[in-house]
Amino acid sequence: MKDMPLVSIYIPTYNRLQLLTRALDSVRKQSYKNIEIIVVDDNSGDGTQDYLAGVALLDHRIKYILKEVNSGACTSRNIAIEQATGLYITGLDDDDYFLKDRISYFIQNRHELEHYSFLYTNNLTINKNHKYKINRYLNFLLPKEVTSQDILFKNIIGNQCFTYTKRMKQVGGFTADMPAWQDLDLFYRLLIRTSYNKAKLLNKSLYVQDTSHDLTRITSGNKDKIRKAYDLFCIRNNVAGKYKSILEAQLVSYGLKVKSSVFITRFFSHARLYFYVVDVFLIIKNQKNKL
Repeated sequence: MKDMPLVSIYIPTYNRLQLLTRALDSVRKQSYKNIEIIVVDDNSGDGTQDYLAGVALLDHRIKYILKEVNSGACTSRNIAIEQATGLYITGLDDDDYFLKDRISYFIQNRHELEHYSFLYTNNLTINKNHKYKINRYLNFLLPKEVTSQDILFKNIIGNQCFTYTKRMKQVGGFTADMPAWQDLDLFYRLLIRTSYNKAKLLNKSLYVQDTSHDLTRITSGNKDKIRKAYDLFCIRNNVAGKYKSILEAQLVSYGLKVKSSVFITRFFSHARLYFYVVDVFLIIKNQKNKL
């Protein structure tokens, strides 16, 4: 199986049976077949557990774990990561879905993991009119590789990555008590605690984020959660000085006000055109937040 290594795919879920069905179907229909699918149910009460028991009988690649206590999506992801046996690993939120060649595309580019900590793609979104659109309008400006310092300016990775399972386990998976920014925190630790300080962007967008439904996304935040996440991130990852200021500017996107000096620090700390454009947006929004 050297040319078709096993890929683990984890899916946390809670009380979203209809969306989970679509997500799981999208994984089962992947053109790349050598996968294990680990679904962790966060003590749902909507029929999810019966559904998982039934679908696992139809597809031997599905493993499901039923939690007895609701403890959040990050804990669910970590349970799946601990159980994963694939050489590679990636994830899917239960309200999103894969296009059919996503895993195949990662496998075709797996050699890049000899030089990069992880791989990722841009996402598509589907809106209330059920139309696909790119999730960023400046994709052509995005750097093709990012460092840990880059994602302090902005999490341009998204919410899923592809890497060796052993690397994911090496950094301990997700930080369960982070109230927000769980993905950013994971990516940052993968970049600073593994042998490679870069991640690579692949060209195709094969992950769909569904913004059309009215259900709460797996990880959603308010201003207090974001502020606490910022503080915890800085403390636990030893982010200080100008890098703490660089990260602080991201709070503007969530409606929080920051000092103007933060943007001066950012302006003289990077040379990528994309982040300069982001700064213009953040400065304008910060002024609106102060009104």
